[in-house]
Amino acid sequence: MSKAPFSKPDVNDVVSSSHVYKIRSSLNHWSSGRLPKSRVKHRFGMVVALLLLGLQLTACGNAASPLVSASPTSNSTSQPNTPPTTSEPGSTSASTTTTGPTAGSTTGPTTGPTVVPTADPSSFTVTNNGATYGFKGSAGQQATIDPDNSDTGDSVIHAKYGDPNSSTPAGPIDWSVSANQNWIGLDPSGGTGLMFGQTLQVNISVTIPKGMAAGFYPNIGTITFNPNTSSSNHLTLTVVPAGPTVSSISPTSGPAAGGTSVTITGAGFTGGTSVSFGSTAASDFKVDSDTQITATSPAGSGTVDVSVTTPNGTASAQFTYT
Repeated sequence: MSKAPFSKPDVNDVVSSSHVYKIRSSLNHWSSGRLPKSRVKHRFGMVVALLLLGLQLTACGNAASPLVSASPTSNSTSQPNTPPTTSEPGSTSASTTTTGPTAGSTTGPTTGPTVVPTADPSSFTVTNNGATYGFKGSAGQQATIDPDNSDTGDSVIHAKYGDPNSSTPAGPIDWSVSANQNWIGLDPSGGTGLMFGQTLQVNISVTIPKGMAAGFYPNIGTITFNPNTSSSNHLTLTVVPAGPTVSSISPTSGPAAGGTSVTITGAGFTGGTSVSFGSTAASDFKVDSDTQITATSPAGSGTVDVSVTTPNGTASAQFTYT
């Protein structure tokens, strides 16, 4: 028996004969025929809903996202391609970037250090300003103070800078003192800072130049202090002839009975007023020259000084009685 060939059923016939198709077709017919207006309203509502949803998404997109705002304590990181922003505490807008305070920090006191006032030269004073200091001595010798021709009777000048009781003392002042004669010595001569309120003592010394003739020299020297150059003092000098000097006697001894002729050699004998052997005056004496005197010894004993006295002083040498 031969089999009939199998025929492939038609798809459309199968679908159309299916009960599912029949039910769906019946529903389509019911909905399209029974509710046409409801279907339109339904579709319109869906469109409105979609529009409202789009507006809501747009508004949310414009609002600040917590993912891209960072507070000082937040550890959140910004989304890719979105620049980070920083919100300071108390800020009303999360999208405003705060750059920090514009004023610089305080680095120290606003007032400067105390400035020491500049020294005023007029506050540099000299005791006995303009006073005269008198010295007396022989040519080539160290002179001594001459009370008869000195306003102070002292060889010291005192200088003072400022008032120690001042509430605003000035800084130290450079000072110096000088004389217009190189034979006038000043100690100290200055060149260092003198502190405010400090008193300075300057010692004066005079060495009379050799060969200077005897006589009286008024205001021969001037001592000037700086910076107050008006503080000048003057020096008066009296040069007296050199006193006598005894270099030798001959003979150096003689009998106790006296009567020995003694030649005294030295200098400065001019104007000699006396010659004595010990405490006893010579029997006689004669000034032969400025460098020699001849005297006769009186009676005596032991070793005594033979003294020559002139208006300018006394000099002596020893003589022994035998």
